Amino acid sequence: MSRKLLLVIGQFLIIWSSFASDCRQRYHILSDLDDTIKTYKSKNLKDQINEAFIGTTINAGFNNLLLGLVKNSIDTQIEECSNDLFTILSGAPFFLKKSVEHLLYEHDFPSADIILRSSVEDLYEYKIKHVKNVSTILNLPMVLVGDDLGKDPEVYQAFQLSSPKSVLAIYIHNVDNREVLPGQISYITSFEIAIREYWAGRLTKDEAVNVGLSVLLAKDDEIIPPYGYCPTTFKLLKNSFPLTTSIKINSLSKQIKTRIVFLCNKRYFL
Repeated sequence: MSRKLLLVIGQFLIIWSSFASDCRQRYHILSDLDDTIKTYKSKNLKDQINEAFIGTTINAGFNNLLLGLVKNSIDTQIEECSNDLFTILSGAPFFLKKSVEHLLYEHDFPSADIILRSSVEDLYEYKIKHVKNVSTILNLPMVLVGDDLGKDPEVYQAFQLSSPKSVLAIYIHNVDNREVLPGQISYITSFEIAIREYWAGRLTKDEAVNVGLSVLLAKDDEIIPPYGYCPTTFKLLKNSFPLTTSIKINSLSKQIKTRIVFLCNKRYFL
């Protein structure tokens, strides 16, 4: 191979690496998959098995929420990053990885490190081990997101107690209406996370509004799954949508609360 050709190849590699390099993050998002990012039509086992392979329905606004959080964790454009920018940690079996990748692609999620279970390992032990591994490898504070149907609350609580400086926030999707563990924030829609992340400075006002609009305009089952906890009064939503200094965000909160109460009354009483 000629010296000239080697120089051309070397220059190309330098240019390419400048556009696709590992981007250092200020914080990292670690999220569960099922009933956190992805949602289902029912808890019927046959339906769930089928949708585990081909289902692509997500909880409304979650893609925009993750996109904003990831974007604001780095100092460059997402497209210039070659590394995975958030982590999915799920108890789903490893052979569903292609299905998960397809789901993320369908909804324009940023690049993710997908960790799935490869054995019948105890779910709690599996998750706590990998949360600690991700934290050790990245050495970044994390925002942890999960749901109350599995072991996420207990796993995240144990990790926070062992490494409090490694946790920025813990958000638990209220599907089963379990008691909320200390230090964790229960949410019904992704917009509630968006409001709090706007407070924390990890989302801009426009990004939070974009999440809210995604929720407001979504189908009923993408806002609250048919098997999920569904509050029928405004009183039950009293602490779910905190006020901000943004008129747009506060207006969206009122509209989404109205949509939820109407949806839940229709679901239970009509």
